[in-house]
Amino acid sequence: MGADVVDLAHKGKKLPSFSYTIEFQKVREFLIAIGEPDPVLTGEPVVIPPTFAATFPFWGGEGWEATFERIGVQVWNILHAEQEYEYFLPLKVGDTVTSDTHIADIYTKKLSGGELEFVLFETEYTNQDGHRVLIDRSLVIVRG
Repeated sequence: MGADVVDLAHKGKKLPSFSYTIEFQKVREFLIAIGEPDPVLTGEPVVIPPTFAATFPFWGGEGWEATFERIGVQVWNILHAEQEYEYFLPLKVGDTVTSDTHIADIYTKKLSGGELEFVLFETEYTNQDGHRVLIDRSLVIVRG
């Protein structure tokens, strides 16, 4: 298969696990990047935004480029379609989360101008105590 086609055999495939420890400075950088007040300057306690989990694969894992190479897709051929977080416990600075990622679905949608392939990644994160803290679902479109 070519680099622009996702092999359906990847459906259900598990990806390498990684762990990431939530550091104050990284949360601070994220808060500043999204336009929230700097917790150091305001004296407020650090509240970790729900979307902070999007950083885990980049700072703790191999990143999206390597993930897509594992399924034969070049990163420049993807578009981010949807992101969903389902939280079970709050995240705190100092928590170490460990990933368990698999490809939950691969499907094609026919359009008037051709077809688009969709790949759904699902990652369950557990904390240092073994408790499930969140499930991250990420849907991407593979342009062919």
